[in-house]
Amino acid sequence: MFGPKRIVLVLVALVVVGGVALPTAFASPFKQGFYADSAAHTFLYPDMQYSAANRDWEPWVTNSRSTDYNPTDIDTYKVTYHYNSALTYPYVDLSWWTTTGMTVPGSASCNKLVSGETSKCDHWHVKFNANTTNNATQEFIACQEIGHTLGLGHNNDADNVVEHGSCMSNDEDSYQPHSTGNKLHLWPHDIFHLNAGY
Repeated sequence: MFGPKRIVLVLVALVVVGGVALPTAFASPFKQGFYADSAAHTFLYPDMQYSAANRDWEPWVTNSRSTDYNPTDIDTYKVTYHYNSALTYPYVDLSWWTTTGMTVPGSASCNKLVSGETSKCDHWHVKFNANTTNNATQEFIACQEIGHTLGLGHNNDADNVVEHGSCMSNDEDSYQPHSTGNKLHLWPHDIFHLNAGY
């Protein structure tokens, strides 16, 4: 579990693994100093009957959970409720839904910190752009926004080609469709961060 002391340990661990030094490009930044509260990551799915856009994004959220994150030390779980802002779900780590009026395909923000903590997020809000309908872009963005809720930050392709294939990429063409399969999934260095931190 992340905390101030654990962050230091993770960064040190990135330098040498099994006696082999890793290039600094593998030391991807974590997002704004926020991390998940534990390796158990429970997703609140919106009511699929409520919005056609929610139904359109649902396969990509589910696919990223099973393909990218469950094979790591992260365990994801799903609960489904009709979204109601008056209700609270204390055991849920991430609520996601679609919305219009966004200028980007997706966003992730910490809605509630763990009590007494300054870096552990108890509940995340993830929003996807209802007008983003290209499947490859949806797959890429679902992977990236979930990564943010676990502390992964953007990689910068301009700095190092090693990170080019990661869904955490933040290069100038990141929001374009990726028909070749690039940037649709986590890269090995992303997985290393998750397994070292949780």
